[in-house]
Amino acid sequence: MEGRLPPGDGDDLFEWTDTPSRTPSEPGTGERETPGTGERERVETGEHEAGTGEHERGSTAERAALRWQRKRAERRQATSEGRAVRPDTRERRAVRGDTGERRPVRGDTGEFERSGRKPPPGRRERHRDLPARIRQRQAIGIGAVALIVLILLIVLISGGSGNKSEPVPLKKLVGQTIVAKVGAKGPDPTLLKSVRKGWVGSVIVFPRSAQTLSADVERLQSAASDGGNPPLLVMIDQEGGDVKRLPDGPPDESPQQLGQAGDADAAKSQGEKTATYLSGLGVNTDLAPVLDVPQPTTDKDIASRTFSSNPSVVSSMGVAFAQGLQAENVIATAKHFPGLGRATASTDQRPVTIAATTEDLRTDVIPFKDAIEAGVGMVMVSTASYPTLTPNSKEPAAFSPAIVQQLLRSGLGFKGVIITDDLQAPSVTEDPQTAATDALQAGNDLLLFAQGGDASTKAFGAVISGIKKGEISRSLVQGAYDHVTSLKKTVGSQ
Repeated sequence: MEGRLPPGDGDDLFEWTDTPSRTPSEPGTGERETPGTGERERVETGEHEAGTGEHERGSTAERAALRWQRKRAERRQATSEGRAVRPDTRERRAVRGDTGERRPVRGDTGEFERSGRKPPPGRRERHRDLPARIRQRQAIGIGAVALIVLILLIVLISGGSGNKSEPVPLKKLVGQTIVAKVGAKGPDPTLLKSVRKGWVGSVIVFPRSAQTLSADVERLQSAASDGGNPPLLVMIDQEGGDVKRLPDGPPDESPQQLGQAGDADAAKSQGEKTATYLSGLGVNTDLAPVLDVPQPTTDKDIASRTFSSNPSVVSSMGVAFAQGLQAENVIATAKHFPGLGRATASTDQRPVTIAATTEDLRTDVIPFKDAIEAGVGMVMVSTASYPTLTPNSKEPAAFSPAIVQQLLRSGLGFKGVIITDDLQAPSVTEDPQTAATDALQAGNDLLLFAQGGDASTKAFGAVISGIKKGEISRSLVQGAYDHVTSLKKTVGSQ
């Protein structure tokens, strides 16, 4: 007997899939007759054929249908879910609340993917209901987002762990450009305080003896360390000959003697002996060698400190001596750029102007060029004036961007530390404040105040003020700081 759809839902029902096709009385089919299919109606109205047993069969069918309904109600009551799964199929069925009938709910859209048809609206209520290609794209997208988040977390964690350096405080930034004097009596409380605070980054020493020097340097370096500052550059003029702040120490031969011998190995040996001696006392920078090329008219105080009037000899002896110093962990200083060999007076006595042609100066610069190529750590710029090289004929070389930046940095390619000659010398007519700011803006890294007093303190304050007012670029001073601290890393502190 053919079954009919239950009334009440009409077109909103899915296809009915378990409609019985046989009466319950037919054995071996496992199917049940759904109530309301017509058989019961005929029984109740007495429609049957006499003598055929249709009434009995109808009563039996009715009882079977009622039993089937009771069992279904019991199953519905026993489960907490509104759905049942037939054990013989993978098809989920929704249970109608009004009639207890089931209709299929398709959770798998594979049949639509295979046929190329779109599933009815509302079918894809879950991620697993989506087509495989869409789920794959979503998985890739989620993976990409997760990877980006992971990378951002790594960046944030690494940034917070101290890999990114904090800006250097302004006063400590400027302090690394200041070279202050330590007199024969050793460092006073004011200097020690400035070193501890980072307002002074280097010192030049004029010791009474080697023994007192060692103790003074230890106190100074301890002050720098206590303030969390880089170790100091401790400088001395230990050229040999007439200029030896420690008379009992090497070099044992003067520059003139080394130049006359013309033995580069001997010059290097003197540099090594000098460095070993100085480093044992805590001194890590020698303001030597002098690379000036003297002329017949050169002031005798300058000429006596030079190796030779021959530029080639000056180069070979000076470079060898510098290499000897640096081989034993002491910084060498080529001075006085671009050359004082033509000076008729000393810059320690009065302002000096060098009258020389461009060709003359090219010759004078040769020893400096060779020293730079050999890796000298520091170059000292003179405070004489060079009208041929700078537009302002009275401007000292240390204040001239044309000499410091264009010639020394760009022209000769020097990447080390540039230090001024003494900014308190008679050749400098500006006050310490103006001298300091002019020298920094010209491109110098270290400002030398070798006469003591409060000159270095005034210079420090002037540079701080200039940066705050925007008259001096902080990035310019940062560059000087970087040069100086990089050089300090190449030498050991005592």
